[in-house]
Amino acid sequence: MTTPQIVTFYDELIRHNRSSVMVRKILTSLKGILSEAQTRGMIGANVALPVKIGGVSREDDDVTIPTKAEVRALVELANKWVAMPWTAFSMKAGSLEVFQRADEKGKIGPPKSKAGNRVMYLSTTLSPT
Repeated sequence: MTTPQIVTFYDELIRHNRSSVMVRKILTSLKGILSEAQTRGMIGANVALPVKIGGVSREDDDVTIPTKAEVRALVELANKWVAMPWTAFSMKAGSLEVFQRADEKGKIGPPKSKAGNRVMYLSTTLSPT
């Protein structure tokens, strides 16, 4: 194993969209393993030591900041889920019965309209088969 091989490994981790935290953990662990191997006389030098673990940048990733309307919609959706007691979920039927909601202040109450009372069926990835 050589220092250039460690650098190539580092580059591959970044190229495969590993998070900067994950890349740091992997390389820190690798350096530790090689240090222990050197201490035990299993290798002559820790070739990973010269490799600097810098901030990983994913320059190709575009960050899209949600609009105020999108944030409001997400908050409204979260309020619906917060209001649901466990008894509303039927894992056997794979459904969720909506019969109450939480307002902006977290107050639990009935849905705003008759259409708010409904049964939602969960996708097969969320319900047992």
